[in-house]
Amino acid sequence: MSEVNRQFAAAGLLKRIDLIVWLHRGSDQRRLRKYGDIVYYSARKHYVIMYVDQAEAEQVCQQVSHLPFVKRAEISNRDDLHFDADYQTKLMQRLAQEADRLREENEDLRV
Repeated sequence: MSEVNRQFAAAGLLKRIDLIVWLHRGSDQRRLRKYGDIVYYSARKHYVIMYVDQAEAEQVCQQVSHLPFVKRAEISNRDDLHFDADYQTKLMQRLAQEADRLREENEDLRV
């Protein structure tokens, strides 16, 4: 759970989640306002990032994906990502150990 959602839960507010919507034309982004709060719009790549209530995210994603001007809609996995320094350090150490192990196993294959 993101820090923002933790603060919302502590205050008794609704949890929000990102919904990413790809559009056929960029001008159609205005028509999505009734489904959630648009926080980012890319005119060049024709996609929108919007916040919707977490409890209604699946339903809204289904509704939005069936609109004629929408190419595709999906729920973002941003809350599942870890950005803290401890996690990144442990991940890099684990990857370095794995690379060393693979290098030792394949030592005889080097030219």
